[in-house]
Amino acid sequence: MLKQKEFDLAVFLFRNIGRLLSRRHLLEAVWGIDAEVSSRSLDTHASRLRSKLGIAPENGYRLAAIYSVGYRLEAVCPAARAA
Repeated sequence: MLKQKEFDLAVFLFRNIGRLLSRRHLLEAVWGIDAEVSSRSLDTHASRLRSKLGIAPENGYRLAAIYSVGYRLEAVCPAARAA
């Protein structure tokens, strides 16, 4: 079961699949502009989403952390999964 912020983050990522989303943009969109949430909280939530939703290439999706920028949820095509 997802907690509310995990759910909000998942919805936002799936609505923006394939887009590189900056850490700042994610924090503003999910936690609100005035949110005082550390960037490690975002990393923790992303990690929990991978586990709870089974986000992995073998399941058709990858949540890529782009160093010093943010995250991108990517659909993985079946041919790439087989390789």
